[in-house]
Amino acid sequence: MLSSFSQFFSEQTYIPHGVCLLWQPGLLWLHVLSDAVIAIAYYTIPLVLIYFVSRRHDLEFRGIFILTGVFILACGTTHIMGVVTLWYPAYWIDGTIKLATALVSICTAFAMWQAMPLALALPSTEQLERANGLLEHEIGERHRAEAALRDANGELERRVTARTAELEAEGRARKRAQDEIERALAFERLLAEISTSLLGTLQRDINGAIRTALQTIAEFLGAERAALWRLGTGGTQFEPTHTWVANGIVSLRPLAVDERLPWIVARIAQGDIVSLPKVDGTLAEFTPQKRTLRQMGAQSLLMVPLALDDATIGAVSLDIVSVARAWPEALLSRLRLIGEIFGSLLVRQRAAEQVGEAKFETGQFRERLAHLVRVRTAGEMSVAIAHEISQPLVAIKNYALAARRRLPTGNASETAKVEKLMDKISAQASRAGEVIHSLRAMVKMHQSEATMVEVGQLVASTLRLVEMEKRIADIRLEVAAEPDLSPVFADAIQIQQVVLNLAHNAIEAMEAAGMTDGVLKVGVVGTTENEVLVSVADSGPGIAADDLEHIFDSFYSTKPQGLGVGLSISRSIVEAHGGRLSLASNASSGSVFQFTLPIANEGG
Repeated sequence: MLSSFSQFFSEQTYIPHGVCLLWQPGLLWLHVLSDAVIAIAYYTIPLVLIYFVSRRHDLEFRGIFILTGVFILACGTTHIMGVVTLWYPAYWIDGTIKLATALVSICTAFAMWQAMPLALALPSTEQLERANGLLEHEIGERHRAEAALRDANGELERRVTARTAELEAEGRARKRAQDEIERALAFERLLAEISTSLLGTLQRDINGAIRTALQTIAEFLGAERAALWRLGTGGTQFEPTHTWVANGIVSLRPLAVDERLPWIVARIAQGDIVSLPKVDGTLAEFTPQKRTLRQMGAQSLLMVPLALDDATIGAVSLDIVSVARAWPEALLSRLRLIGEIFGSLLVRQRAAEQVGEAKFETGQFRERLAHLVRVRTAGEMSVAIAHEISQPLVAIKNYALAARRRLPTGNASETAKVEKLMDKISAQASRAGEVIHSLRAMVKMHQSEATMVEVGQLVASTLRLVEMEKRIADIRLEVAAEPDLSPVFADAIQIQQVVLNLAHNAIEAMEAAGMTDGVLKVGVVGTTENEVLVSVADSGPGIAADDLEHIFDSFYSTKPQGLGVGLSISRSIVEAHGGRLSLASNASSGSVFQFTLPIANEGG
């Protein structure tokens, strides 16, 4: 093996290649220079390939580039060996290098043929340009789509912002409406308390009670002066009977309502409420009257007429002297309750002055007592009635908003929807109007007037006033009215008061007992004695045995806040109509009150 290795590098066995060229200098140097230049070129090309591959990391055929570089490098080496063998016969080394070159060339050729399909699939310059054009078009489309998306997002954000602002505005409006309702309910409760307090005040203490009532109402409404006025005999001026002034308030002159204020006197005499939130901004055409009000120190003025049988008998005034301020709009519609309360007091004072306290306790006083009981009952039910009215009002608002959104479209189907929404608005408004009409009819002062009354219909309309109250107490109402009953000749408002009082007492009894499944049963039937029988039954705990003999007594009540006049007045009303009111049953499962009314004869 050692001899073979020595022979591999031996130069003595063979003759140099220059011998074959006869050592001719020209031919010899032709081969030397040609092989040298070729070798230099072959060694330079791999360097260029190495530089190219190192700079282009995205090449698809890096292996072929490397094999080609090795192949060219090997070829250059064979040319160098061609120069060497001219003088040194190292043919074994030269052959080995050529063998290596052959192997590398075969591998390179194989790799090239293997990569040929991929190379042929490479796009041409024209194809690349078209692809770049398509790519640029797609990029432009993408940019336009992104711009459209940004615009859509911006529009969506604007709509969301606008809708959020609209919802916030609706929320604020709803909050203001709720605050106004709560303030109105508080005002009604205050008036109910005042009427109850004045009702139980003796004549000798009535002046102090009136001043206290004026102070309470004035402080609630933010007034600094209040006065009760009686209409003079000439009808051109009002005479003050009671006044109240807040502490620390000093006015130039006391308020006077006389011929110097003809516009105000005329309005009050007609039964109109006078509301002047800013004296400087009103009565522009009545400069003398404005000057008179300023001299009296009034910055804001509110006057409520006191009426009896649609005739003005006096007024209650509230005014502010420090700074002009608007009066609560939500309470203006309820100010007539003040007029009714103090109107009753003026009548009471006038009657007391003429006939004395003993005679006054009969007739007109009992009628006004019944009215105040109706007002108090309405005040106690005001929360439930407010809920009953607020439901159709909220529905009206929602339907109106929906209709307003559909109106601009001009679409026929949307127009039909708007018409349906308008029908719903009308129905809900009628529903709220029926509740308000029933409540107003019940609390309005009126002279007793008997007419032909369908008792079944009257009971049904009355029970609508306790609809929300029984819902709040979670009580089920069952009404059974016999059809085609003959009418009775009665005062509808007074009979309505009796039914409402009995139903209200029944609901309160079941609610006080904590019942969640109570039942209020109301029946209307005819009897064999030519009468109509109305029964009101509850499923409460019944009436205690100790209270049974006193339940119809005046000023006797089983409720902590009760006046004790409801059942007494109800019995008086029924008996005045020729009927009877009684407690028919008092089982442990509840009480049954019933009353009868005689059927009207054919002649009326």
